[in-house]
Amino acid sequence: NGVRRSKVCAPPRSGPASAPSGTGVKGGRKVVVPVCGKSCPKQADIIAVDLSGPECQPLYNPLSQLVYACNGNQVSHSWVAGASVLKEGVPAHINIKDLLARTAGWQEKISSND
Repeated sequence: NGVRRSKVCAPPRSGPASAPSGTGVKGGRKVVVPVCGKSCPKQADIIAVDLSGPECQPLYNPLSQLVYACNGNQVSHSWVAGASVLKEGVPAHINIKDLLARTAGWQEKISSND
């Protein structure tokens, strides 16, 4: 059907104490969800999701919240092949001011053709 599926690797079973700071389920603000492709666990893409906002409350089951209540707005950090591409919600390799200026230019070009 042309859809590429990836498996979700389970977080470590040793508990929040072994996880990086802020990634534990109990008392933590972020949940780390590794998404692995065929090369898992050698190389993985991973995101950190901030569950502290009102749209994710009350928080009884973090996995359920990720599936039913969260969207891309709650992703605070993202790493692809070990490289940080999103930090505190800000793209690491995209100049937002430049991108907005370029899109405004294209908007002007497109609207002038009407």
